[in-house]
Amino acid sequence: MSSPSFLTPLRTLADASLQFVQSPPANDADEQARLLKEWEQVLHDTLDALQADPLLKKLSSRLGIDTSLTAYLLMIALPSLDANYLSYWADFYEQDQKLPTAAQVTTMLTTTQAQRSELLATISNEHPLYYWGLIVTQPNPKNEDEPLLSVSQVLIDFLLGHTSYAGSDIADPLLENPLPLASDTQLGFGAENRIMAVQKGIPLRQKAIAFTGARLNDQGLAVLHADVLSASAQGEDLFRRILLILALENVALYWQEGSKQLKKEPQWLPMVNRWLELPNTRLWIGQTKPLPIPDALQSKSKGMIAVAPFTPKQAAEVWHAYGTSHLPNSSIDWASLANTYTFVEPRIRETISLLKTWQQEGTTLNTDTFRQAFVRNAPTTLGAGTQQMINPKVTVSGLVFDETVKEVINTVVTLWQHQRMTLAHKGNSMHSFSVLLAGPQHDEKLTVA
Repeated sequence: MSSPSFLTPLRTLADASLQFVQSPPANDADEQARLLKEWEQVLHDTLDALQADPLLKKLSSRLGIDTSLTAYLLMIALPSLDANYLSYWADFYEQDQKLPTAAQVTTMLTTTQAQRSELLATISNEHPLYYWGLIVTQPNPKNEDEPLLSVSQVLIDFLLGHTSYAGSDIADPLLENPLPLASDTQLGFGAENRIMAVQKGIPLRQKAIAFTGARLNDQGLAVLHADVLSASAQGEDLFRRILLILALENVALYWQEGSKQLKKEPQWLPMVNRWLELPNTRLWIGQTKPLPIPDALQSKSKGMIAVAPFTPKQAAEVWHAYGTSHLPNSSIDWASLANTYTFVEPRIRETISLLKTWQQEGTTLNTDTFRQAFVRNAPTTLGAGTQQMINPKVTVSGLVFDETVKEVINTVVTLWQHQRMTLAHKGNSMHSFSVLLAGPQHDEKLTVA
């Protein structure tokens, strides 16, 4: 069975990203600019090629959305399916893992329902491909040998940040009009995935959460579609943000059990670490200075959030990281992770409340202000440097909002207000911390304007 035609431009982008990331630092600024321009051109060429691909056009028609949005989804979804990157599995995992072959990967994209079910039976359910295999086709009742192109609600749900997945016993009271997805039973996913009603009049990132899991021809897709098309910059931001989130979640999961499970440090990890250490790209919660990722995640009493605008080269690094970074998590200590976030969440709420008060009093909101708000009365378990008492009324005349700080604050509100992390999987390997796409949905006043 031939490989889907739209994999070709994706492979080109992946290869160009890898080459760009691994290129030695250019001493000449002009040379660095040239390399960057070449990578950006490949990115744009990839989008153009995807949108012109006949198979993608059929897929777009099936979804009821424009080819541009479908192209973004494919750029996000398919790197981990690309046969070019399957060799990484052999480097990272024990040899007894049931690794997929290139033929299996491409078959996933074009198979009939019966063929796919048989194929899934040969792949370990601890393997991310087991879940990716549920995404792209549906059986054609008129001709089983010619499957209908589709993208399941499971994929859309996962890509855009909602995490009510199989095995979770954590209720999400913020979901509205919960309904089981019809495809759950059909695909053998067994999940009680839920959909939520679309809310009008809220910005793009907020709508991304609002419509996830909604039926594919529902109003939610049309709303997001219109937003993406109305501003290409917003669309690019959405694409890059998802790549960033997925890369960071894999970094976190790697370090939770990485030293025990993996034989060596993956090639992409130093790239992501370097990116995280750049100025104005991350906020370390509960710490007065940046920490190595392992130290930040090994303790129950510390949490980490990483958010940022980032350069095209950093985007390339994240692209490569995502394309090569899926790791097994069968032995992830979910209880420990849950404790990490449960510990921090109430104080995030207190922090936001305090920031709102300071804003009303005329305090300048910046990174230092945010840190002061968070560490005020911090418990000793947060470690040295965070136990000091901070005067909550640091009044500065006027209101000054740094754009990066606005993004940090809005992201933190989203992360903790919406509780989009499913941490009690009880052996299921589907996971996501992809929760940073939306702004506050039910309380617009929490968003720093």
